[in-house]
Amino acid sequence: MNLFSNSEEAFNEDVLPTYSQGIAMLVLSRKKDEKIIIGDSITLMVIEIKNDKVRLGIEAPKDVTVHREEVYAAIKAQSEHDSTNCETP
Repeated sequence: MNLFSNSEEAFNEDVLPTYSQGIAMLVLSRKKDEKIIIGDSITLMVIEIKNDKVRLGIEAPKDVTVHREEVYAAIKAQSEHDSTNCETP
C-alpha cells in the first residue's frame, strides 16, 4: 500500500503514517476550508473548527454510503442481529 500519492507529500512533516489495528493510516493536517481528495470522486472539507469539534463536509457519489463510526456500528450490529434471527424455511 502506497501512503503517498507523490514524492512531495512523502517529505512533508505533516504527513505521518500511523498504524491502527495493523492497517496503515495516513494522517494529514488541514485548516478551515482546506480539502482532502480521495480517489476521483470523494472530497472532504474542513467546514468549522470549534473547541474540540471539527465539522467536515463530504462530497461523494450517491452510491457511496457515508456514516459516522457509531452509526455504522449500530447499522452493522442490527444487520447481524437480523441475519441471526432470520428463520429459514
